Amino acid sequence: MTLGVQTACLEQYPLGEVLDFLQKTGIGQVELISGHLMYKTPAYCEDVAAEVHERGMTISGYVWDGNGAIPWFQGRRFRAMEPGVRLVNEFHPPGDFASTPERAIALIDEVDSPNFTACLDFCHAEVMAPGDAEGFIRRLGVERIGHIHIAGGDSHPHMHRAVGTGEVDAIRLLAVLREIGYDANYSLCLYGNPLPRRAIRQSVDYLRANGYFVA
Repeated sequence: MTLGVQTACLEQYPLGEVLDFLQKTGIGQVELISGHLMYKTPAYCEDVAAEVHERGMTISGYVWDGNGAIPWFQGRRFRAMEPGVRLVNEFHPPGDFASTPERAIALIDEVDSPNFTACLDFCHAEVMAPGDAEGFIRRLGVERIGHIHIAGGDSHPHMHRAVGTGEVDAIRLLAVLREIGYDANYSLCLYGNPLPRRAIRQSVDYLRANGYFVA
């Protein structure tokens, strides 16, 4: 397994500085947010990808943020999506259009495309299924999960703390994911953390001390 970082928590820093820090921290993947992609032209994106690859890392995905996607999702069917493009939706409770386990599963099943899966955020899972995030993961099943956001927190949808702090038991949830056979993309998601660099280092150390993402 390779550990990545979603760059939202480091949006205030230039991309080159972010990549250098992540490389030194032993991160192998980046999930790039729009703030680190000033221009969306193919040539610009190729330059960004080259910067990532030069540091021995890969890109796990690009974040399209905002509820402007909702009308598109409400169309329900996009089996004709461009080959090779995968959409992974992160459900944001409360108030998101699929902010309960039942609605999230129903949406994925209704779209019924292998190119549309869920991004499961540990903090959000604890809010969507209070006290039963483990059960939520099992109900989703490996076939509906396309990306994982790892974080600590206190059962608050926007409280992304360092892994190993707060009420979210990340090690337990990682064990469930391993049990159901998930072995795809993982990103630390520490959006909104006031000390993101320290939180990333602390999270990496905690995960490795517990036998995950050991270099």
